[in-house]
Amino acid sequence: MFDAFHTPVLTTGPPSAVGSDEPSPVRIAVVIVAYNSRDDLALALPALRDGLRNFRYALWVIDNASRDGSVDFVRQAQRLDPHIRMVINNRNRGYTAAINQGLELAGDADYVLLLNPDVLIPPTTIPILLQEMEKDPAIGVIAPQMRRRNGTVLPSCRRFPRPSDVFSEWLPHRLLHRFRPSYRDWKMSDFDHRSSRDVDQPQGAFLLVRREALAQIGRLDERFFMFFSDVDFCRRVVQAGWRIRFCASTFVYHQAGSAVRKCRPAMLASSHRSFADYLRKQAHRPGQKFGILVVSLWLLILLPPRLLLAYLQEGSFLQHQ
Repeated sequence: MFDAFHTPVLTTGPPSAVGSDEPSPVRIAVVIVAYNSRDDLALALPALRDGLRNFRYALWVIDNASRDGSVDFVRQAQRLDPHIRMVINNRNRGYTAAINQGLELAGDADYVLLLNPDVLIPPTTIPILLQEMEKDPAIGVIAPQMRRRNGTVLPSCRRFPRPSDVFSEWLPHRLLHRFRPSYRDWKMSDFDHRSSRDVDQPQGAFLLVRREALAQIGRLDERFFMFFSDVDFCRRVVQAGWRIRFCASTFVYHQAGSAVRKCRPAMLASSHRSFADYLRKQAHRPGQKFGILVVSLWLLILLPPRLLLAYLQEGSFLQHQ
């Protein structure tokens, strides 16, 4: 339930035109978090509507106090699509808390799609992913291949990060392989993303989650404002015995880092803090906790030069949301 201080404004579209005494349960619930995302939504919502046209669905847009006309745009979109619902927060509650708002409203949908507003979905993508999920009930989460708007493949899967990855990513991989042949970097540079396989964590921009898995795992951890809540969620999915599948036979287009670029300095600071929080959550023994202190100090040292680089070039350390 929402607390009184943060009570959002809830708006709904017109009632469904489907005539039935007993409406069937919504098959897919889509949750999109919007923060000054009007331009992204203008592309994403029509594409999503086409991709879901053969399914029962509800689309929840959780707006984090946008100031760019996102709310007005979604209200206009509701006139065209009666499945769209919107929650309007009076402040930016962060990605994770907003996702959890949407999860509370998802009801008994068979599947819940966590989707970034800067993702464009071709019409065949969701049907293909659902076929894969239906074929194998052990798959708790599935994600498609991601491509840039020009069609090139985006690296979108990673291994669960370890404290040592904070340091080793600065070293040449060839050198690391020479001294440690079994070394595999957490950003999966050894994977070309052109074949389907089980993975630790796909990019959180598109996660299709089975209802039973979500019921077992629960909500995202709100200690993570924006970054690493998806990584932590995937880790809990795997720990609970579910499989996470990367499906290369279908794809979406992703404008990677669209949300990050809108307020990059704050997002870089948030990503470093959340990385440390994620690793701290996994540390249980005294030695591990001391190691996390060292990692946190290193991340703090790295932040100023990364902030400087953010002004000079595209990209950032942790473009993973």
